Amino acid sequence: MISKVSKPVYIVENSSIVITLPQEILCEIFNYLREHPVHFTRVAQVCRAWNFAADNHLFWRQLTKTLQLPDPKPRAYKYKTYKSIISKNWGRFCTLCHLKRTRSNGFQIRPVLVDMVRIDKIDFESSKWFKVVLHKDRKSDVQKEKSSESSTVNICDVQEVVKSKELPSRYLKHLLCCRCNAIYCRYIREEEIKDRRNLLSIKLGEFGLTVPAKHNLCDRFILYGDGNPTDIAQKLANNMMYKMYKNIRNMYFFAAAENSL
Repeated sequence: MISKVSKPVYIVENSSIVITLPQEILCEIFNYLREHPVHFTRVAQVCRAWNFAADNHLFWRQLTKTLQLPDPKPRAYKYKTYKSIISKNWGRFCTLCHLKRTRSNGFQIRPVLVDMVRIDKIDFESSKWFKVVLHKDRKSDVQKEKSSESSTVNICDVQEVVKSKELPSRYLKHLLCCRCNAIYCRYIREEEIKDRRNLLSIKLGEFGLTVPAKHNLCDRFILYGDGNPTDIAQKLANNMMYKMYKNIRNMYFFAAAENSL
């Protein structure tokens, strides 16, 4: 059932102001929520006023239409509202792409603990099984244009500002189909590979080196996280110093041989 999806939410400070809000204002506030049923179930656990506003929101009606579920019957004993229809079919559809499990597609719906900050960046409609498409952030595009025009801005300062504006991770339990789960896992893997590559490039930059195109130790660390980046950078630096010493020694021997002749 929906009540088992997430933990209850408690508000301690200014609880009287939150509870005394009228239903019209609560519905307007809930319109800014992401179109995921998990958010509405968490909001409904705050108090009775929020529970009434969240249960009677138009989101449940739109979700029943997208899933092609039957309309509720007011004279029925148990399923009188749109939310009750969704709770009846809970576990049979994906909470991200709203894909319903049928006998023809055979998709498995499984509960997965996902990071909502990363989920909001993915465009699941245009993404494919082996290709992740992200939402275009207009603010980031404007910042890139301004940074390209102003040549006096330092790149390190821009990276620090972007890292400071990143939101912390928020984990919620969603019901994902095979496609959404594959896209989400692929995006996490790509982000981890980028982080490891940046870490290795920083460690190699301390010795004045760059990430090589083909290297067994570097590739294993970037793809799978095997090894220590400091040890890898030290080994590459030692190999580079040994090659330089070998070249200088060969040049000295050739010069000595020419002088002897």
